[in-house]
Amino acid sequence: MMTDRFPLFPAFDAYTDREPTACGFYDLIMPDAYRWMEREATLYLPNHEAQSFGRPALAIQTTFHGFSWLPFLSIEINQRYLGTQPIANFGTYYFAIPPGDEALAGELKITLRVNHHEQAPQITGMEWLSLPLYSVQLLDLDQDFPERVLLREQISAFDPNYYPLPAALKKLNEFSRILDIGAGAGWSTFLLAAYSGARAVGVDLQPYDRTRGQAFKDELAERLARHGSVFQATPGFQHLHDRPAIDRIVNDQCSFYCLDAQQTMFRDGWFDFVFSLNAFEHIPDPGLVLREIARLLRPGAEALIMFHLPYYCDGGSHLQACGLVDRPWVQLLHSREEIRRMVVEAGRVPNEIARILDSLNGWTLQQYRDALRESGLQVLLQQFKQAFTVPGAGASPEFEQVKQSYPLEDLMTAGVVLHLRKE
Repeated sequence: MMTDRFPLFPAFDAYTDREPTACGFYDLIMPDAYRWMEREATLYLPNHEAQSFGRPALAIQTTFHGFSWLPFLSIEINQRYLGTQPIANFGTYYFAIPPGDEALAGELKITLRVNHHEQAPQITGMEWLSLPLYSVQLLDLDQDFPERVLLREQISAFDPNYYPLPAALKKLNEFSRILDIGAGAGWSTFLLAAYSGARAVGVDLQPYDRTRGQAFKDELAERLARHGSVFQATPGFQHLHDRPAIDRIVNDQCSFYCLDAQQTMFRDGWFDFVFSLNAFEHIPDPGLVLREIARLLRPGAEALIMFHLPYYCDGGSHLQACGLVDRPWVQLLHSREEIRRMVVEAGRVPNEIARILDSLNGWTLQQYRDALRESGLQVLLQQFKQAFTVPGAGASPEFEQVKQSYPLEDLMTAGVVLHLRKE
């Protein structure tokens, strides 16, 4: 075992056997807690019983960082090549390790290599660096990890005991068309198509058509295939038993467009069902989208809009991923700088704070009600689910403070479900 260990990140096990700058890394950049790496860098990870993992994988959190060139990251573990992936966005990239591979024995030496822009006659300053790394972890894809938690959350919308989505989808057939507003990474669009058998169109401001080095649909199918055990254990999705079954649905039933849902290109009455999951709290003007839904639905067709954590609830900051799980109503009570300081004090990375807060529309429940009335859509179900999402929020001094300035219903509503029909 190595005796000299230099930690790379404050909250993760990765380390180097010499000063990080001698191993291809630059100084830790705080408070965001990341390091730039050179074209090649080497680090170590403790084994953590990796040989007993069902499906071991290396998880690298990094970002594209706005380069004019598309980076490709290649990984070796104990001199075994794991693969190469394009780094097109901020996120976690998974490199599968063959189960039982003898390369997992003992301490793990990880080598990272990145293609580099070589066309400029002179490259200076930060352009010498290739990728900013936020974490390197070893995990078991047979256990829960952040990506799987997100998938389970989306699948929960198909539970007939709690939501009207399954009943609405059973009215559709293979010739039906579904619009998924706020499709994001494509999970919900795929789930809608897989459950209903219909064709599903996902729209979002995400650039699906951008050159990524790997087709978006292939990338989506690859991610979904990591979660076969979840599908096989969930009614309505058990036919997704292997990669070919997933590929067929992604390629034959799903389409994705980079479009503003407030004004789409589709013709009047084109869709048989419209769905939106956890997007309406981020849309600048949900009223425009509701009127667009009314235009796009055929007469008699339905829409289901579901989102949790509207802006004025205790968790409405959407900053749980930044470590603010025990601070209610921070978006109402604190400045950006104060929130950033809280995240740093919690030992977490604050680099996403501005992006998350800037994405929230700040609408009140009354604004949603007014927009519904003006849309002309018939309301079949309108639920404003009251609950606290931050432990102890209802008895907190923060609650006493915000009650002086905001409507109680807004402060206590953690989720919204709207089931609509075009008459």
